[in-house]
Amino acid sequence: MELPSSSRSLKDPWKTLPEAPATPFVLVRNDTSPPTFRSSKFQSSASLAQSYVAAFDSSSFFPSPSCVSASRLSKRFASLSNSNTNRTIYLALNLIDAEAILPNFINEIHKVVAFMSGHRFYFSVWENGSKDRTPKLLMLLEKALIDLGVSYKFMVHGSSKPPNKGGSRRIIELARVRNDALEELYNGVAAAKMGIKAFDMVLFMNDIIWCASDMLEIINEHMHQGADFTCATDWGGRVVYDRWVARTINGHPFYTQAHLLDYFNDRPWGHDGPMPPYPEPLLDDPSSRELFINLKPLQVFSCWNGAVVMNPKAFVQGNPLDNIHEVKPVRFRAAKNDVSEVTEKASECFLVCVDFWKRGLGKIMLVPRASVGYDLRQYNEVRQDGRRTSKHPVGIEVKTTNRDNDKSLIQWRTNPPKEVAYHDHAWWHEKERWGPWDEA
Repeated sequence: MELPSSSRSLKDPWKTLPEAPATPFVLVRNDTSPPTFRSSKFQSSASLAQSYVAAFDSSSFFPSPSCVSASRLSKRFASLSNSNTNRTIYLALNLIDAEAILPNFINEIHKVVAFMSGHRFYFSVWENGSKDRTPKLLMLLEKALIDLGVSYKFMVHGSSKPPNKGGSRRIIELARVRNDALEELYNGVAAAKMGIKAFDMVLFMNDIIWCASDMLEIINEHMHQGADFTCATDWGGRVVYDRWVARTINGHPFYTQAHLLDYFNDRPWGHDGPMPPYPEPLLDDPSSRELFINLKPLQVFSCWNGAVVMNPKAFVQGNPLDNIHEVKPVRFRAAKNDVSEVTEKASECFLVCVDFWKRGLGKIMLVPRASVGYDLRQYNEVRQDGRRTSKHPVGIEVKTTNRDNDKSLIQWRTNPPKEVAYHDHAWWHEKERWGPWDEA
């Protein structure tokens, strides 16, 4: 396969990609030796994947955000460069019908891994149910990871293994595939492949549009704050998207129910979503709101919000942890307090935060500066990397600062709120209720 002379001039970039095997198939690499970055062979090979990804950056295919170059990341994130830290990261990804976001993912994860060094990463990708060309793009991701010296395991099922979400099984299925993506963390196989005793961090990402600075932001804040669980901030329809999961440290949801119902029910929808004005976040929790609108990291009871960095000790049996209340390792799960064995009462991502608190790992925080979206328009409206060209939908404006000049630390609360707000089954029209933080 020859490198195209002008990847952006290709009429159909799909025809240039490597062919994927018939699904299901497995892609594995266990070699963590760093590549020879200076060799001309490596440079040619390393540019290949990005050249093919660039061919998708057009209005006819999947345009990507205009992100800063890798060289411009070093000022804010110098502490993360490969010469300044040896922290290891287990990166987990669940995918289904993800062809629209994978070109952006490949391009930006290439920057992140190159900046931090590939031999510090292990990639676990669990794909199932895709009817589009996700498997073909995963062949391209594999090419990029080989070039960067990354070890990985991809389980690619395609349409041979559709998800089983019927009959109120959505949360059970989502919990299962998240656990599948973390299997080699749970059983220690990935650490053994890497030649380490344990990973320092788990980075779990949803199917988002993002720039390298967003993921480096949550990794950097996670380390700087000594956190157990660090979330990005995802936006959709000009409101924080993961409202079912996110709760403030005082147990409040991110929006009042009345404002949400007014927003979704009483306003006309166009192709871009509801019309303004948009709900203001965190009106019930002024101290959290002050931090949020000033793009400061804030402790929360729970979050997920598109991407999260987690303390891997919670998932591994036998690790010494302070204040252990639950001796079993954490796993993604469904709620335990539903009358039905099959349940969608609470999100598996909310429940994993509950289980972190049960293990004394309550340093959970949201990073509003790492604002991500689920398509290019949404991302460009809310991004906080200094490259947004229009006013933020709710006026949250970027504050330009270097990490080295921002040493403020969260004053962590060690106990969860006694009660938190619940929207059972994500039925927004039903009355919000409050209950014990650990009832599910």
